[in-house]
Amino acid sequence: ELARRVRAEGTVIVEATIDREGRVVEARALRGLPHGLTESALAAVARWRFTPARRNGQPIAVRYRLTVVFGIR
Repeated sequence: ELARRVRAEGTVIVEATIDREGRVVEARALRGLPHGLTESALAAVARWRFTPARRNGQPIAVRYRLTVVFGIR
């Protein structure tokens, strides 16, 4: 709510570890924003589910960089 009131916007870069089942098991901000936007981005990414990466047909865990963009509408 604070970010909305001050009309904050920008991009948060998150590095996440995604397990063999497509769940985010660890996430950290590589580049954040003030007013709680970094925390909001990390909370959102923690809820996301992915199609697992595969190597030789088998699901594997991967580390991936994600971009979360906050904009004012």
